[in-house]
Amino acid sequence: AWPKKYDMILANIQKSVILEILEPIRNLLSRDGVLLVSGILTVEDESIRQAFTNHGLNLIESKQDGEWVAYILQHDSMRYV
Repeated sequence: AWPKKYDMILANIQKSVILEILEPIRNLLSRDGVLLVSGILTVEDESIRQAFTNHGLNLIESKQDGEWVAYILQHDSMRYV
């Protein structure tokens, strides 16, 4: 059987899709797990960062390559349930 929580989740999907599935993804992430998100355009950076915060995710690191941005996130330990 598959675990109920995952230590690592990778999502290389456009922003609109990420926003639709961000809550379920966060709920599947283990307490110390890592979420890697890429496929986000630099012009969407500010709004996607706000969505991460709103969903209880802490930004650990981001990396820009041309017009693309990738993020490493973990649960906000103060909001983890």
